[in-house]
Order: sequence, then structure tokens, then C-alpha cells
Amino acid sequence: MPIAPAVIESIRERIDMVELVGQTVSLKRKGQTGSYMGLCPFHKEKTPSFSVTPHKKIFHCFGCGEGGDCFRFIMKTRGLNFPAAVQELAGMVGIEIEQRELTQEEGRQRRERADAYEICSEAAHYYHSMLLTTAEGKPALDYLKGRGFTEETIKAFRLGFAPARWNGVLQHLQKKGYSVSHADKAGLIRFKGDHAYDLFRGRVMVPILDGSGKVVAFGGRVLESLVGTSDAVPKDPPKYVNSSETEIYKKSKVLYGLSQALSAVRNNDRMLIVEGYFDVIALHQAGFAEAVATCGTALTDGHCRLIRPLTRKVVALFDSDEAGLRASEKSLPMFIEAGIGARRLNLGEAKDPDEFIMKNGSSAFEDVLLNSEPLFELALRRKQEKNGASPEGKQKTVEELMPIVRLYDSAARHAVVTRMASALGLSESVIQDGIGRGRRSVEPTVPSGANGAVGKIWRGNKALNHLFWLLIHHHEMVVPEILEQSPEPEVISDYGPAKHAFALLLKGRAVTEVTDLVQEPGVRAVLVAAASRVGQITSDKAAFAARQNLCTLEKEYVDRELVSIDNKIRACNISDDESSYLSLVKIRAALQKRKDEIRTRFVR
Repeated sequence: MPIAPAVIESIRERIDMVELVGQTVSLKRKGQTGSYMGLCPFHKEKTPSFSVTPHKKIFHCFGCGEGGDCFRFIMKTRGLNFPAAVQELAGMVGIEIEQRELTQEEGRQRRERADAYEICSEAAHYYHSMLLTTAEGKPALDYLKGRGFTEETIKAFRLGFAPARWNGVLQHLQKKGYSVSHADKAGLIRFKGDHAYDLFRGRVMVPILDGSGKVVAFGGRVLESLVGTSDAVPKDPPKYVNSSETEIYKKSKVLYGLSQALSAVRNNDRMLIVEGYFDVIALHQAGFAEAVATCGTALTDGHCRLIRPLTRKVVALFDSDEAGLRASEKSLPMFIEAGIGARRLNLGEAKDPDEFIMKNGSSAFEDVLLNSEPLFELALRRKQEKNGASPEGKQKTVEELMPIVRLYDSAARHAVVTRMASALGLSESVIQDGIGRGRRSVEPTVPSGANGAVGKIWRGNKALNHLFWLLIHHHEMVVPEILEQSPEPEVISDYGPAKHAFALLLKGRAVTEVTDLVQEPGVRAVLVAAASRVGQITSDKAAFAARQNLCTLEKEYVDRELVSIDNKIRACNISDDESSYLSLVKIRAALQKRKDEIRTRFVR
């Protein structure tokens, strides 16, 4: 059965919104209003416009319009669906969720996910034990210690060893009661015909954890001393082998080391992004616990969505070879669109952070971190090197950088334009002209009929939005006034979801409940924004304000009807249909009389 509304409401009531949101956003109390403000985790901004209203159990950003309750916040920041968000928050407040009866397919998927988590955890334990307690694992342990990793670090990251055998982990899992099919769905084995064998053989193993600290996959580095010693480890194996994607592992949604890095990222307000697992481990051991890495893939928008709620400052430490430089340059547009300030660290002759720290130490690494350059500088320099300093080359550099420059907000764009003008020896006006050409402004759409706002997101209007605010903040004072005037639903709005929301609020339903029931994004945003604003109108003036806004809505409705009637009158042929013409004129007179009466009520 679905989760009961009463259970959802109980969870919502028990959640401390300031404590929940404060795990992701640095919040400060706003005067005596009872609300808290911080930088929005969902869009780039320099001045805080993100509000949490504890007594209303909601959050709202006055900048981007995102808002909702505790469930919405968890869904947005952790990428969960609604049932998963409910489960997550229920666990926080000690409420047990009575599970509904799952469909056959849902049950199968849930069992597969649970099995995959269990098997990956068991495999990690096996690999770790092989490294630390067996003679087979000694060469791998010597290798790790030779790279400078302490036993404490090895245990903290649960490093392991996959023996140079065809079926080491598979046999172990089968002894624990898992089938070949289970091991296959967890991504631990491969097949040759009907014969199953271990994916990882003769390798140092790195468990990959998701954001909650569960093992979901593995990376394996070949141990050179074992290459060619058995048929299980061929003479020319790939240096690294990574798990393929599974039900519990999506590369674009996982950053290696993130669960261990969360505290340091928040404390230092920065994240270091490197290319290799061992770079992450070396940096953590050296005191730079804010380091993470992608898992054998390029940086994606999904990764940026993981980063943005945690910090807006990133230093990319990709390798200094051509592939690393291309990766750095390619990541720049994603960082800009996510509102993340990205810099790049040049490690000189060292090929990666691990090598740099081994040669120079932690203090030297901190020094070079302070001298990192904006990632845009790399993009500009590479375009210049490729296109040359001729007039044609400069023009091509400007053209190629324009798509990136247009992504910046106005303040940052001005600084970038100034830098380009200086580097290329051009006037800023030339570059500004390039920015102006080809710009696009696209606004998402919703169905038409929203108070005439055809093709645009529903935003309501001033009078209706004021009425929403009054119903949320001064319900008892304004309901009698509204009921006395008894406006038709069409007067309130010609947009169905808005009328539904108004009716629910009029009945006294809480705004969080209304946003659950009315799923239209524009209406939800307007309601959350209204609930987040406090102190606009005092209670003694609420009834008068409700009357004025109702009169405004009614006048706008009558004006629209008058326009419609006038069009029909103009189109009517009096000689052919005099009765229709006279009927239309009569309707128009009634509408005009109603409009005059509205003016009287408006000033009452």
C-alpha cells in the first residue's frame, strides 16, 4: 500500500528544517523574522537569497524560485525519488514505514539492489583480508607501502588485493551462499561461453563507495610483479580495470572518496578533483581530505550536481599531459553552468598530485594550491596557441571562446572580457559585439491558459499571489471576507492548478499539504515563495487587503469578458441576426454595471 499521508505529515512535523538544510547550506538567522538565509545550493549566487522558514517547514530561493518541504530538499540535493526520500527522513526521526505490497517487478529490482550491496560489501571484505592476512597479498601490500601509504590509510580506504586466480572472489561468494547470477549483477565476474571467471585478477583493489558510504563498485590496478606469472594475469593487461555500471553503480553519479571528503569539503569550502584513486588517497593522507576523483570517466553534469550543494570552489588537478589538459578545458562549461568557480593547478614536472607530494611534501602542495589559476586562463591560452596571433587567429579565438563566455553571469563576464581583451590585444567592444551575436533566451513552457501567459511558466499575478500570501499567513482573518464575496473560480484564475490550490488553502489545508496535492511547478513555486515571506501585512489589515485583491481579480476578469464581448459585437451582422446583437449588447451592459460596482466595493 502507498505510504499514508498521516505518516508523511508526521515525518514532516518531526524534521528540523534548519538542522536538515544546515547539513548542506550554511544558514544564518535573519533578524527577528524567525527565518534563516544562506546561499542557494541550486543556482549560482553571491548574495544569499535562499530562505528556510522553520515554523512553515519549507525552504525557498527568491533567486531561482526553487522551494518546497523537507522531502523536496532531500530529493533535489541527493537525487532521490519521493519514496526513497521518505525512507531517508523517516530513518532520521525514528519512524518506521509500513511497506506497501510491491509489484513483482518492483520486488525483483529491490532484491537485486539489496543483493548487489551485500555482495559488493562481502567482496570488499574478501579483497581487504587477502591484502592484510595472506602471503598471496604481501606483494600488493609491499607495493602500497612503497607508494608511501600507511597501514592506517590502507585500512581507512579498505584497500585490497585480488589474487592472480581465475575464480578467487567467485568461489568465496559461492561459499557465502551467493550465486553466479548474483556475482554477475554486481559486476564482479565475466563470462567466456558458459564459464564464469573473476573480472579482477592480480590487482590492487580500490572499493568505490556511494555518498552514503556503501560499497558499490571497484577499481583494480594491475600488480606488475604478477604479470605473466599465471594464465590468469596475461602478459599485457590494462593498467586499470573498473567495474561496469550496475543497478547500484552509475559512474556519472559517483565521485570516488566523496563520503570520506564531505566534512573536509564543508570545513575548507573547496573541493580538489583529481583523476586517479591513488591521488585521492595520497591527498587524504597528506591532509587534503577534500579530494575526490571521477571513476574512470570524464567529469559530467551529474558530478557537478553532486558538488554544487557542498561548495562553489573547485580546483581541478588533472594530469598535465594532453589528455589531462583537454579534460580540464572540457569541464569548464559544466562548472560555469553549475555556478562553480573552477581553478586549475599546474604541478610542473610532476605527472600527478601523488608524485608531487612524494617528492615535495604537503607544505609545498599547499603553496602551489594557493597559486592555482582560473580554469578559463587555460582555455584562453590553448586557443591562442592553436590559432596564433594573426588577426584571423585572434578572431577565431574570440569566436571559439564565445559559447563559454556567454555562460558567465554579468559580473564574471565583464572580468573575462577584460582579460581576453588584454591577452589578445583587442578592444573590449570587439569582444562584447561577439557576445551579443547569437545569444538565445529560452524560457521553459507549461500548458496555455494560465491567465493569458501562453507558452510561459505560470507565475500568477500580483493580486492572486497576495491572496495566496494572506490565506497562508492570516487565514482566520481573510476567510470570512472571501466567503462573503464568494468569487467564481474563473475570477480567481483561469488556470486549473491555481484554482485548486486556492480552494485547498481556503479550506485551511497547510501549504506543505497543498504543494503535495498540486504538482504543477509554477503554482508550487508561487505558494512556497508566499509562505517564505513574512511580515508583509499585519493581521489588522489582512481582511481589507483580501477585499482589495479580490476586487482587482474580479475587475481583471470583467475586463477580459468585455474585450471578448466587444469582439463578438464587432463580428455580429445586425441585419442578419439582430436578436444576437441585442443579446450581446445586453450582456455588455451588465458587465459594465458590474465593473462600476467593483469600484464601489474597492474603496469601501
